[in-house]
Amino acid sequence: MFGQTLTNKGASGLWQITAPTGKSFGLEYWQGYDGRRDVIASTHAALDLLEYLHDKFNGNWLHAIAAYNTGEARVRNAIKSNKKKGISTDFWYLELPKETRLYVPKLLAMADIVKHKQEYQYQLDFAMIPASPAVTKVIVNNSVRLKQIAKHADISSKQLYALNPGYTAGYTLKNRDNIVLLPKNNIEAFYNNIDSRLYVRHKYFIHKIKIGESLSELAHNNNTTVSRIKQANEMSNSFIIAGQRLLIPLID
Repeated sequence: MFGQTLTNKGASGLWQITAPTGKSFGLEYWQGYDGRRDVIASTHAALDLLEYLHDKFNGNWLHAIAAYNTGEARVRNAIKSNKKKGISTDFWYLELPKETRLYVPKLLAMADIVKHKQEYQYQLDFAMIPASPAVTKVIVNNSVRLKQIAKHADISSKQLYALNPGYTAGYTLKNRDNIVLLPKNNIEAFYNNIDSRLYVRHKYFIHKIKIGESLSELAHNNNTTVSRIKQANEMSNSFIIAGQRLLIPLID
C-alpha cells in the first residue's frame, strides 16, 4: 500500500497522510471528521500528492514514492548529498532511512508479482474483483448518526463505519453536505425507507421498468430529465430492460 508513512509522526488513514500535508492537498478537519480517514477524499489527496512528487522529481517514480514515504525534503537532501560526492543520484544509491530503503523495493516486488502472477512457480491465486462500482454515494445534509443510516440501509453499523471512517465521532456534520458511502446493493433499501428522506439532499424513489418504457418517458412522467436519471444510476447510455430497477429523482 502506498504511504506506509509520510512521516512516522501523526500519519493517519488509508494512505497514511499527516495533517499538514493533507491540508495542503485539500483535506478538511472538523470536530468529528478527519479527511485523512475519508476513503474518497484521502484517495484523491494521495493521488494528487503522488502526482506533485512525480513532477517535482522530474518524472522519477522511485524518488517520488520514496518521498511519499519519508518526505520530499529528505529525498531531495539525499540527492544533493550524492551530487556533492559525485556519485549516482539513483534511488538505490541514496542514504535514506531503512524503512524507506525497504519500502520501495517491497512495493516494486508486489507490483511485479501481481503483474506476472501466473509466471511464478507458486501460481498465486488472487481474488477476482469485478471492474464495476461496489459502493455509491449519498449526500446527507444534516447531523445523523451512522448507526441510524446503517439501519435505514439495512446493513450493519460495523460495515457502514468501515466504509466511512472519516466520521470519527460516528455521525455526520450539520450544515454541511456529507458524502456517505453505501454498498450499491443496499441503495434500494435505503431510498425505500421513508425516514432516510428526512436527511438526504437528493431524494429518489425506486421504479421497476415495465416492458416498452423508455428513459424519456420516465423523465417526462416524473417531471425530471433523462440526464438526471442517468446520473443518479451511473448509466453510460440510455439502454434499459424490463425488470430493471432505477432511482428516479423526487421533485421537492
